Amino acid sequence: MTEILHPDGSREKGEGPLSLHDLQNVVGGLIELVYLPGKQFIVVNEEGLLLDLPTNMAASNIAGRRLVGTAILTDELK
Repeated sequence: MTEILHPDGSREKGEGPLSLHDLQNVVGGLIELVYLPGKQFIVVNEEGLLLDLPTNMAASNIAGRRLVGTAILTDELK
């Protein structure tokens, strides 16, 4: 399962698994993995806070910490 979470609150289903190149394109730069309980994780832009990207409330609520920019909720990588 792969879902793209946008900062504006919109969501879209992703075609998974995504390659590193695909992940970087979606989040707009280098990636950081935020591990969640179980086998899921969220992929975000590693430099999102430095770039002052907008807060992603959906991703932040899932992770229990502030996440910014477009995020990818997934349980699979290529």
